[in-house]
Amino acid sequence: MTSKMKGSNPNHHGTRSVLRIFAITMALLITSVPLAAADDQQSPAGAQSDITHYIWLQNQDYSPGAQHTLYWSYDSGTDYYSKTLFFYLEKADGSGDRQYLNIMTGQMTDEAIDAFGNSPSDGFLFQVSGMGSINKLPLYTGSAPTEAGLWHWVAEVRDSTAKALIDSSWAKFVVYDEEVTLGTAAEGEEGQFITEDTTWEQKKIYRLRGKVFVESGVTLTIEAGTHILGLGSSSLFVAKAGSTVMARGTRSQPIVFGCDQAIELREPNCWSGVIILGNAISNNIGGTGIAEGVTAENGTYGGMDQDDNSGVFTFVRSEYAGFRETTEIEPNSWGFHGIGRGTTIDYIQAHWGKDDGIEFFGGSANANHMVITGANDDSLDWTDGWDGRVQHLYIAQDDTVECDEGNESDNNGDGNDFDPHSDPKIWNMTLVGAPLCEGRGLLLKEGTRARYYNSIITQSPGVGIQVSDTATCTEMNSGGMTFEGLTIWNNNGSTMYADQFGGDCDVASFMMTQANIITDMDPLLIRPEAGPQPKPFPQAESHVGMIGYSARPTDEGSGDTTAQYHGAFSPHPTGPNRDWIKEWANFIRPNDVE
Repeated sequence: MTSKMKGSNPNHHGTRSVLRIFAITMALLITSVPLAAADDQQSPAGAQSDITHYIWLQNQDYSPGAQHTLYWSYDSGTDYYSKTLFFYLEKADGSGDRQYLNIMTGQMTDEAIDAFGNSPSDGFLFQVSGMGSINKLPLYTGSAPTEAGLWHWVAEVRDSTAKALIDSSWAKFVVYDEEVTLGTAAEGEEGQFITEDTTWEQKKIYRLRGKVFVESGVTLTIEAGTHILGLGSSSLFVAKAGSTVMARGTRSQPIVFGCDQAIELREPNCWSGVIILGNAISNNIGGTGIAEGVTAENGTYGGMDQDDNSGVFTFVRSEYAGFRETTEIEPNSWGFHGIGRGTTIDYIQAHWGKDDGIEFFGGSANANHMVITGANDDSLDWTDGWDGRVQHLYIAQDDTVECDEGNESDNNGDGNDFDPHSDPKIWNMTLVGAPLCEGRGLLLKEGTRARYYNSIITQSPGVGIQVSDTATCTEMNSGGMTFEGLTIWNNNGSTMYADQFGGDCDVASFMMTQANIITDMDPLLIRPEAGPQPKPFPQAESHVGMIGYSARPTDEGSGDTTAQYHGAFSPHPTGPNRDWIKEWANFIRPNDVE
């Protein structure tokens, strides 16, 4: 006896037009073979699949029972082995039964069946044959669940026996029982102010329509899986200095600050972004600064507390944000202003923002597992004396939008020698440029100091590393820079990895004094470029994990001290930091689904 999933509609059929499209398309790809014969077409043990596939829904939120349509794209690439397919719907926290989709009939069932209605006792006779692709195919149209909370569709590609999972894709959405509009300003005020401890709930949808401020002394708790969706350049989330934001998402239930539009309409500048203000040290004149796009009354940051704690940000995305009012007023997807090292930042993403992806303005904050994709300006930026630490950072530039430097690093534009100097440590970075971007991999300027370890810089249209002015050259020559364990490959159309612009220094000669700088070996990343399903992992033949090529990460209260390899992803297939971008991060772009 099987139980029906609460809130689902297992007997709903997809539209007949969808099925006709599907039947025509799948006739090109499906083969019916006995299981014994399929065994001969299995992928070899440990092989890395070249398949790209992803599913999506038009919206991120639905009222109970509203109609929604599931779409799927699939490209086998060079993987010619037979596969089995599974599509199912469940609560994202795993608390409910799965409902499996038979794409031939459009029916949902509690029984564990493959996409074509076959059960394990049938031997999963229908399989996707080796080569082929399907683009933007509607699989199912029916009613969303009626139970409020975070749900997801899951697509699984398995081997021909259905035993080995090859790849998965997720489409997550909130079924809400209440819509909450945020940011409406009272007369004469800049926005809406949260003045008492508050919890934002997963089962509600929060629509940002102006500036929202969390006041000093107030704690805002955001439940895992909650969606906060902005629309309009005035929509901005600001946590003021002295406030606390507890945004504890999980891998299966990430928190999303996103664009309140249908998926094909989500673009950079849909809304303005996330600003977190703190009381840690910056080198601004007077020790304080004002965040871009906010008044002095509500946007001031900076102080003397390097252990300042602004809260917890884990498994949180900021998507399609950023606003460029002028060249001086440009809120980013994430702006961390004067944030102290008491703050937890782990598993955060900036995706397709109008300005920079993530920028640190002073402070001492540390961060782990950061993803920056499709930033319209610089991907990672810092200034004003930031001296924190980042480990496991994946940057993928995308030249279908504007893009500039992979990493732009400043001390202070008003005074290149201001103290304390920007002096962060970057461990285990994979930085992937795009051919039509304008910038370099690393641009070090305005007197910054920097330490880069165990990283990969590749495919930047400009040089891999550039030092741009006299003050920064002076820092480089006097011990203010360290590079150890870097693979710098195929930048500026060659292995050329360093250049200078002004100043009295020779960057290329300096790099020759640094340890384990590799410029003549391809890191052999599987599919590192921006796209709906990147695989920026090193192939088995890559040199990035060879003993003696990397530094041992230091223990500074956060991070992985065992990550002795180049890049953001472990070269070991079962390593703890191999596929840390799985499920919670989003890589789909509007042109992938239009």
